[in-house]
Amino acid sequence: MYPLITSLFLVPVIVSGLLLILPKSVARILVITSSLVLAALSLYVFINLDGVLYFGVPHYVNDLVAVADIVLLVYFGWIALRRRSWQVGLMTVLQFGGLLYLLKILPADHSLQFMVDKLSAFMFLLINVISGIIAIYSLRYIDEEQCSSFRKKHFLSILFWFIAVMNLVVSSNNLEYFFLFFELTTLASFLLIGFRKDELSVKNALTALWMNQVGGVAILAAIFFIIYNGYGEATFSNLLAHASASGIMLPLALLSVAALIKGAQLPFSKWLLGAMVAPTPVSALLHSSTMVKIAPFIILRLSPALKDTPVATVVIALTGFVFVAAAISALSQDNFKRILAYSTIALLALMIMMAAVGTPVTIVAALVLILFHGMSKCLLFLNAGILERVFHLKQSSDMDRLGESGPFTSLVITIGFMSLLLPPFGAFIGKWLSIETLGALATDKKLLGALVIVAVAGGGAVLSPALF
Repeated sequence: MYPLITSLFLVPVIVSGLLLILPKSVARILVITSSLVLAALSLYVFINLDGVLYFGVPHYVNDLVAVADIVLLVYFGWIALRRRSWQVGLMTVLQFGGLLYLLKILPADHSLQFMVDKLSAFMFLLINVISGIIAIYSLRYIDEEQCSSFRKKHFLSILFWFIAVMNLVVSSNNLEYFFLFFELTTLASFLLIGFRKDELSVKNALTALWMNQVGGVAILAAIFFIIYNGYGEATFSNLLAHASASGIMLPLALLSVAALIKGAQLPFSKWLLGAMVAPTPVSALLHSSTMVKIAPFIILRLSPALKDTPVATVVIALTGFVFVAAAISALSQDNFKRILAYSTIALLALMIMMAAVGTPVTIVAALVLILFHGMSKCLLFLNAGILERVFHLKQSSDMDRLGESGPFTSLVITIGFMSLLLPPFGAFIGKWLSIETLGALATDKKLLGALVIVAVAGGGAVLSPALF
C-alpha cells in the first residue's frame, strides 16, 4: 500500500515536469493516461485500505521541508514587492517571523509525518477523479486560450502540481508539513487565478494570496501553542490524543480559522468569488475537488476533539449564518459563474457545520455532500466554459432559448443542478441527513439548535430557486 500512496504524490509531480518539455501530441496522451492512472490508484487505495497507516520520511526530508518553507515565503515577499501589495507583505513578514522562531524550538527529529486513513483515501478519490476530468477537459480549453505555447504547457503543469500538493495535504500528519502544503495550494491558486495576467486577474490573485496566508499564520500559531503547552509534537494525531487537556481549545480554534478561510467563509469569501476571472478549468478545480475541500477536511480531521466544545459551537453558528447569507446572495446574481460560486460557499458552510457537529450521521452527511458537490460543481463549471466559448453566454437571463440552440448542454446543466437539489441524488440525501440530525442538536442545545435548523431550512429554500 505504501508504494501506491507514494505514487499519488510522485506521479503528478513527474507529469507536471514532463508537460513543460514534451511536444503537444505527446503531452495530450500523457495527461489522459496519467489522469486515468491516478483515478485507478486512488480507487484501489480507497477500497483496500484497512485501518490507519503512519509513515515517516528520511531525516534529510525534514530539512528540505524547512528550506522549502523559507523559499516559498521569500517568493511571497518578492510578489509583495513586485506587486506593491502591503497585505501580502504583512502576512509574509508574520509568517516568516513565526516560521523562523518555530524552526528554533521544533524537535530535531520529526515522526509520523504522514497519516493515511479512510478519510484521506476518500479525499484521494475525490481529488484524483474530479481533477483528472478537469485536466482532460483543459486540453481542449487551453488550446483556445490567447497565450503562448509555453504558457499553455505551464497551465497544464500547474494543474498536475496542484493535484500532487492536494494529495499531500490530505495525508499530512505533521503540522509543519501541513503548513507547507497548505501554502503551496495558496501559491498554486495565485498562479492559476492570475494566469491571464490582466489587471483584474492579478488583483484577484493577490486577494486570494493574502487571505489564504492568514490561514497559514493561524496554522503556525497553532503549532506554537501545541509545543509551548508541552503537548509534544505538533501533529494531528498528537492533538487528538490530548483532546481533553486544558488549553487545547486554542490550537483547535486556530486550525478551524484556517479551515474557514480556505473554505471562503465570510468575511473571507472575496477570494473565491474573485477566482471567476480565471480560465474555467481553474474555477472547476478550486470549487469542486481541491482548494476549498481542505476546509471540511480539516474540520472532519479534528471532529473527535471539536465535538461539543465552544469552538464547535462558534463554527456551527457562523456556518449556519453563512449558509443563509450565501444562498440569498446566489439568488440575487445573474452571472452564471457567480451563482455557482455563491452556492459553493453556501454548501461548504453546510459541510463544515456537519463536520463540526461531529456525530456519526453528520460526518456521513458531510462526506456525502463533499462527494456529490464535487461531482456536480465539476459538471456545472465545465459546462459554464462551454456556454462562454460555444454559445457566448455568461448571464443566466440570456439562457432562455438554450434548450433550442444547445439541447444537450441544457440537459447536462439541468442534471447538474438537479443533483444538488433533488432526490435521489446524493447532495439531497446529505442535506436531508443534516436537517434530521440537527433535530437532536436542538434537543441538547435549544437556542443554537433552533437557529441552525432555521438557517439550514431557510438557506435550502432560498438556494433552490437560486440554482434553478
